Amino acid sequence: MPKGGARVPSDKYAVSKAMGLEYFFETLNLLHQETEKLFQITEVLNELNKKFAYWDDSKTETCRGTLKELWRFGFIEKLDNQNRKIQLNEKSWKTGSGFRYRISEIGKRVINEGSGKFTINVARALFEALEKGIFPQLKKILDITKTKGYFPVSSTEHVAISKELNLYVEEHAGKSIKFGLLESTGIFYRKDSCFYLNYLWINQLKINNFLFDDTQEKLELITEENIKKSFIEGEILEISFKILDTKINSKNKIQINLFSNFNFLFDVDNIEIKEEILYLKLKSLFSSRDYTDSNILTLLGSLELSTESDKILIELPKLRILTDDHEWELKICEVFKDLNFECLHLSGKSDRPDAILDLSDDVNQENVLEYLRNADKEKLMVETTIGEYSFSKLKKDTAKFINHSTKVLKISSIGQLIVANTFEKNIDKKFEVFRNEINHNVTLIDYENIDYLKKYKDHMSFKQIFKNLMISSKYVSKQLVDKYFSTS
Repeated sequence: MPKGGARVPSDKYAVSKAMGLEYFFETLNLLHQETEKLFQITEVLNELNKKFAYWDDSKTETCRGTLKELWRFGFIEKLDNQNRKIQLNEKSWKTGSGFRYRISEIGKRVINEGSGKFTINVARALFEALEKGIFPQLKKILDITKTKGYFPVSSTEHVAISKELNLYVEEHAGKSIKFGLLESTGIFYRKDSCFYLNYLWINQLKINNFLFDDTQEKLELITEENIKKSFIEGEILEISFKILDTKINSKNKIQINLFSNFNFLFDVDNIEIKEEILYLKLKSLFSSRDYTDSNILTLLGSLELSTESDKILIELPKLRILTDDHEWELKICEVFKDLNFECLHLSGKSDRPDAILDLSDDVNQENVLEYLRNADKEKLMVETTIGEYSFSKLKKDTAKFINHSTKVLKISSIGQLIVANTFEKNIDKKFEVFRNEINHNVTLIDYENIDYLKKYKDHMSFKQIFKNLMISSKYVSKQLVDKYFSTS
């Protein structure tokens, strides 16, 4: 997701540089847990860090920016030190101190509607902010898009075009808006190197109430309700329902309406009813690498089924599109969990490792940030990448250890674990020489050999031997695994 950026305001009502629907949703959800409470910024920061370890707790800038955007959306209220509600205007946007926040009535409704409709509510809030004149940078981007017919994916190009049209949009602000808000809410769709306005979705936002029928006695979803995955072009996503109502059959008319920008990302490949199962197949028209990772679980769309007596509007599952890197990191975490070792996925951002492998058997889920910094809890920073892991990547990843230990999350760990799908040829020999240059513990293992460890899962000393392997400062091969378990 977009990170960092200029600290000098880039425009009136300058956008936060911390865009991501997950951050917005979880921050709003926190305020919803105590609807009458007035939250200070540091309280929000600390509570979210306990649960997610989002931010550097020595700085409030990113959390403050997240709250400001929720205020712009109308989802929260901002109050002064005398508990008076502050009206959003140019002066109150950029000045003052001692603020506190609470969820608004609109925000309560948004949270009650759930994460699946969050993108819908944010998209509508963006257009309302435009009408109120409190989001000039968004207006510039949309004006550029209407004038040129497109908006560049490239930040260098968007800055150049915005200057040419005298509608300057600063680089990082543009990233935050086009990736973090417009593409993630479906207002923009991407094709090749350009963004285009998704007029079909914009019109739906105006007229669709997004209400669905109760189908408990008619259809039962077989596919998982929340789908999180990456895609390659041409891949098929299959969704299936068990038919409970005998009136539903292959003669019924079925119509699919995909929400957000899913209508440009998928084609309806096939719909059929077979042996009391309704199958819907969607064909991917894109690769996940060409889509923002700032999205959240979002309603995929609706299925309208016309029987002889009535029409049924059915809610499709929620979908979060992951980049292939993100999906791979989650896969690595799961394979360690299958071995009964907790593995915490971090965000994959450059200011933190991809994951944390716990060796203490005592993760503090009530305060994740505190756990990460607790030197008494043995843990390893995990770095990984999809595809072949090169020696140059190894050198770069091991150089991150000091920064991850001393900056932002300030993680206390006993070393690094480098996990690869496959390693570059002869990396074990290069590592033997290189590890003499490293001042901390580094161990290498590939996915196949993590999976191979399942062979010994029932071994009476499995946990201790596993730990010894993970901190061995070696390239972990099948031969080394067998050696460690055979000598115990």
